[in-house]
Amino acid sequence: MLPQPWGNLGICLMMQRMFDEAEDALRRALEIDPKYTIARQNLAGMPAIRASGILPRIKTTHPLKGSKQHLSVLVEGEKQLRDIR
Repeated sequence: MLPQPWGNLGICLMMQRMFDEAEDALRRALEIDPKYTIARQNLAGMPAIRASGILPRIKTTHPLKGSKQHLSVLVEGEKQLRDIR
């Protein structure tokens, strides 16, 4: 399982100001890959975002764009979204 879909979901939820759910998704990304720096940075910024209500530039990744695995990653992301609903 890849951490990027969870990290990117966290960003989407953050943009919707669904901060609890965003934190959960970012934590899930870090459970999958504790070295996933972008998710760690975005999670570290959550207290300031909650306090100010201002969304900074947020980092996302798309590690497989243009590869043969790209479609399978999209399918896996959709499956993970269904699982958390």
